Amino acid sequence: MKKKMMKILLMISVFMLLSATSKLFAAEAGSVAEQFGIKVTWGGAVVMQGTPKANSTKKNNNNGSNDATYASSLNITKEFENNGKIVAKFKVGRGRGLNQSLQTYAQVNSDSDHTIDPANNDVFAKISELSYQQSFLGNKLTANVGKLNFKSYFTDNKYAKEFITGAFSGDKVIDKAPPRIALRLNYAALDKLDISYACFTNTNLDYFNAKGVNILQAAYKPSKKDNYKVYAWLNNKEDYSSFENNNKKSGTYGVGISADKEINKEIGIFGRFSYRDPSVGTDMRVSADTVHPLSMSWNIGAQMKGSSWSRTNDVAGFAIGQIYGSSYYRKHKKKVMIKEIDENGNKVTEKDYKDGAEIQMELYYKFVVSEHIALIPTAQYLVSPKGGNVATDDNVFVYGIRTQFTF
Repeated sequence: MKKKMMKILLMISVFMLLSATSKLFAAEAGSVAEQFGIKVTWGGAVVMQGTPKANSTKKNNNNGSNDATYASSLNITKEFENNGKIVAKFKVGRGRGLNQSLQTYAQVNSDSDHTIDPANNDVFAKISELSYQQSFLGNKLTANVGKLNFKSYFTDNKYAKEFITGAFSGDKVIDKAPPRIALRLNYAALDKLDISYACFTNTNLDYFNAKGVNILQAAYKPSKKDNYKVYAWLNNKEDYSSFENNNKKSGTYGVGISADKEINKEIGIFGRFSYRDPSVGTDMRVSADTVHPLSMSWNIGAQMKGSSWSRTNDVAGFAIGQIYGSSYYRKHKKKVMIKEIDENGNKVTEKDYKDGAEIQMELYYKFVVSEHIALIPTAQYLVSPKGGNVATDDNVFVYGIRTQFTF
């Protein structure tokens, strides 16, 4: 444990040093970039989390675990006189964080990248977005084509962006395509109404087709701070199977609504509800670990500025929500294989699958140290992890702190 903590502290020290030097570099690079009409922004975060009792399948890990991650992003934008724009976003980081020690429907560290390969020592470096944007019809119609990031355009909530629980920072039920070739259209139908459509291909970057995630979203914005969204999506990916007929390939669909509402200058609230076709999941013959047994989720939360206690730039937030398992998956699977942890190691047993709900709660406080640095202590509590489909029946408590850097 001591060796692991020393490793975490060393990683944080290196990141702090890089952040300090990056501030000088970013200022210089930004000055040069402005001469060519290029806008450059940089940000990063270090997340340290721990839990007194984990529920993973790793031997003795249920006694407690702690881990840390860091991630850094660089955004470059170049605008042209013909209402065109090039956007490039790069992301690097390291660590899967506490997610690897917990079995939950909701990620407890949404800053980490769950797609990274452990063989690369949990290091990742990727182009998260590289696209060209063009506006038409007096900027009423906007088209983006290239490699797009789903969360940059759909199902996001302004008042939920500071939460680190994945179920609050994004829709966990929807089939989100990874950043790949996509086409997006956005039309300002009315003064306060935007309609967006996008197709995110499920293939690699070698060619584009429509067999991917298609989403249609309508956003009503009665004011700058209020935003109401309704969306529906269809995934045409072929390697899905019906839970009613395991050998039948089919796509899947879902719908959702979300809202951001400003109560006053200090308080804002958000809410989200989403539903997914509960009868379809990932093809069992591809990987049993990628089955999608989720069917529905909801969450609500509030964000409050620190003006009331003379900390104008500080922010406090609380959110609660649930994610439900699929009743169709319960009938199809009947039992799940669970690795129970005992003093002699892992022991595989069978357990009846439950289509119950996992409850998530999070409380955070964002302490703004300076214009570029903020410290965010967090406390998360998950009741009935994975709806009760884990080796231990204990609830999960996670404590942590996130350090944010923005330049």
